[in-house]
Amino acid sequence: MLLAGVALPFLGELVALVVTSVVIAYLCYQIRLVPIVGFLLAGVLIGPGVLGLVRNETLIQNTAEIGVILLLFTIGIEFKLDQLRRIWRELLLGAGCRWG
Repeated sequence: MLLAGVALPFLGELVALVVTSVVIAYLCYQIRLVPIVGFLLAGVLIGPGVLGLVRNETLIQNTAEIGVILLLFTIGIEFKLDQLRRIWRELLLGAGCRWG
């Protein structure tokens, strides 16, 4: 595909990923699941393992990194400061287990 004279070979795969993610996230919302589950299902569904609509490994890796960033951001805005104060011991214990 060409956009202003620049070839974007991954554009079709990216559009398939976004459209599938939106549809599955909407279906998950309708059955009262969090949309994150829909995004994970969409990635599994159209990835190289099941339907194979997206085969570009660089696109998969970059999209996965963006997904992890957005997931961490979503988790971060779910916690309020008073909640973090209440569970600080568990957080330190979990961090200690990770690096220990």
